[in-house]
Amino acid sequence: MIDVATAIRPTFLEMWLSYHFDLPMLVETSGVSDETVQKMLNCLPVAREDAEKVLSHLSTILHRECSLNTMHVPLIQPPVENKSEVAKLTQRINDEYESGKQAITGVAIAGRHDFISKRMENIYGYLQALRVTVGEEAAMQAVIAWDNQETQQGRAE
Repeated sequence: MIDVATAIRPTFLEMWLSYHFDLPMLVETSGVSDETVQKMLNCLPVAREDAEKVLSHLSTILHRECSLNTMHVPLIQPPVENKSEVAKLTQRINDEYESGKQAITGVAIAGRHDFISKRMENIYGYLQALRVTVGEEAAMQAVIAWDNQETQQGRAE
């Protein structure tokens, strides 16, 4: 199932490309590291607290609501040992993959490059979150298992 709300929320990079706000000033006023803002630009997961600080100050600069509800910012998930978090992340990866696949092959949407690129960026963010959640090796195993499942489903179709 495609999460439409996530699909239409702009990324931090998209907002910066649209509004060209001053990144060093945003770092200074929000009280986060330059590294945090760079991660946000690259759609990499950041701490929820840091993302909220940056988006709050961005709201002030742009005079519009910028929050985790209105923008897509991948967040670092606290380490958990249960498989439900891995299942959630792999489901998100699958949803983004299916959304991009539909953009390429579906009849309703002509495969717009920006839409497909956005899906790939989201997948990358979820992969990074998966890596942070379970570690490099376990994340790689989860992605391999997901890919094997996708490959087998593709053959069945």
